[in-house]
Amino acid sequence: MSASPPAGAKLEPGSWEALFDFLDAARPGKAGPDRDALAESRCIEIRRKLACFFAARGCPDADDLASDTLLRVAGKCRQVDRRGFADCTGYFYGVARNLLHEWQRRASADAEGRESLR
Repeated sequence: MSASPPAGAKLEPGSWEALFDFLDAARPGKAGPDRDALAESRCIEIRRKLACFFAARGCPDADDLASDTLLRVAGKCRQVDRRGFADCTGYFYGVARNLLHEWQRRASADAEGRESLR
């Protein structure tokens, strides 16, 4: 079963900029070619950890779910007050837990559907 983006999920222009600002609070005041370096490295590390999170919970499509989590956070992080987080990684895991529950419900429904066909 492959992960799918949430119904009606669309990234608005500037969503990735907002995600990078969410990952590096000092980024808006930075300039130059290294402006995105910290946010990019945090994004890569968080995605890797999310893939491990999903894989450890038996999701065969852990990489897709990790990417979906990043997309969902990118779409919503403008609405989140970053000051409420000592480390924004917790927000990603909250979104990942919700996505895991959605995945488990779909997997359960798919299994029930296959069983009823037998």
